[in-house]
Amino acid sequence: MKNKKKSKIFIDTQKSKDDIEKEFREENSLLEDEFKYKTMGERSEKRKKIKNILFLSLSGIAIVTVLSVVLTLKSPVNNIVKYKKPNYVLEQNISKYATWDKNYKSDLTAEEVAKKMAIDSSLNNEILKAMNFKIIGNWKVQIKNMIVNGFENGYNSLFFDIYLENPNNKNDYLVLRKIKLLTKEDPSLKKLLPEEKSDFFSNKLSLIYKSKTVNNDEKIKEIQNKIKEINNEENLDKRSEMFNKFFTLNVDTYYDFYPLYLTSKLTYNEKTNEISFTYRVIYLIQNYVKVKGRKYIYGIYASNEKEYTLNKKIGLSTIENK
Repeated sequence: MKNKKKSKIFIDTQKSKDDIEKEFREENSLLEDEFKYKTMGERSEKRKKIKNILFLSLSGIAIVTVLSVVLTLKSPVNNIVKYKKPNYVLEQNISKYATWDKNYKSDLTAEEVAKKMAIDSSLNNEILKAMNFKIIGNWKVQIKNMIVNGFENGYNSLFFDIYLENPNNKNDYLVLRKIKLLTKEDPSLKKLLPEEKSDFFSNKLSLIYKSKTVNNDEKIKEIQNKIKEINNEENLDKRSEMFNKFFTLNVDTYYDFYPLYLTSKLTYNEKTNEISFTYRVIYLIQNYVKVKGRKYIYGIYASNEKEYTLNKKIGLSTIENK
């Protein structure tokens, strides 16, 4: 039996925000006539010569293949990538590998910061220098996954990862994940996602809990315990991430990206197996800055100010032991 087609929540886009909204309404989008991305970067336009560039770095579970046209164009620098294996450093241990001024706030907007860091993803870029960012130890360093976060109230920020590679062994690496830099606020980012797009997502949304436990009563106990843990987390970023990792959504998620941002705590009825909470929908948009004919790609978390309520039964599924 064929799997149901999932909703797409990763969108490629042109630079301007008007073009972003136009792209939402199109089934296929082109960054330009000769260069095209599709949802997982697995296909390209017919009759065009292509080459596969495999990124073995950053944020996820598998390798992403990005397709680019072999013409006279310069290959784009894609700063939104996936790790073959996520060797994330625990948050409490990051200070063993890097130090910076955690009170620093940029006078630039998050997108202006993302563009500067995308163009120069080394420790020498002006943003990291302003943060007094320093690496501890002997590592080859790259900045990846610069993603503009403009949907939170009162401020904007930029998330980015620091990729640390052993100079003597490229397969030996660590990731300092989702470092957060506060920036100047850009109010237009709060309305970047058209409401018809978030409405569509919300209307189709359902949750599944997958467990190796066969007995459904035991699954419900596991859900209860996890919901208590999630509700105990006061940081909304972390609470949302914990939720999205625990439950399986009926949408595709890429680049270690989670499309639900929780705005309330979770309520769970173990007798009916129903969950209730409020949330906002987040799309991951791909944007770029072009310098001397080369595109430098970064991401934007696109949302709007509409809040949704989910009140549904959780699907229960058993993971078979192989």
